[in-house]
Amino acid sequence: MFVAAMLVCGAGGSMAGQARSTAVEPEIVSRKEFAILGIAVRTSNKAEADPELAKIPGLWRRFFENVIPAKLSDKKHAGLIFGVYTNYESDHTGLYDLVACYEAQSLLHVPKDMVGMTVSAGRYMVFHARGQMPEALIKTWGDVWSYFANNGRYQRAYTTDFELYLEEKGADIYIALK
Repeated sequence: MFVAAMLVCGAGGSMAGQARSTAVEPEIVSRKEFAILGIAVRTSNKAEADPELAKIPGLWRRFFENVIPAKLSDKKHAGLIFGVYTNYESDHTGLYDLVACYEAQSLLHVPKDMVGMTVSAGRYMVFHARGQMPEALIKTWGDVWSYFANNGRYQRAYTTDFELYLEEKGADIYIALK
């Protein structure tokens, strides 16, 4: 899941500073549903650890090189990029879909070579990745996995999680809660 940031930063420059992530309790927020348009791959964390099998770098490369953002005339917020994780087979060890995307105003006109979907409303735990990318995002995903492995208070829903890239500020990782 963390590999996505490598090409995002490669396309838009790197961020200065040391890799930092949430050092305190992450925040819990409620989000309204929203529509997305983008391109997708199906992969697993195990596959992404092997450069020969990794699909996420190619997904982000296609997202930027094929001028996908320019194709999305229906994007809601110019410049906001999402990485949406969905269709989990099981948990963080199974297959999942990653959609490199923008938020869309509607799903009335989904281009044939793209994916459109609605990210459901719900409660999310937000982890903040700040600093040099992709290191800050990699560290923050480690914090996410550690948090849920060691904290029985909250459980991941494994429905839809997403990264929201904040241009020069870093990224926020939203984890759906049960």
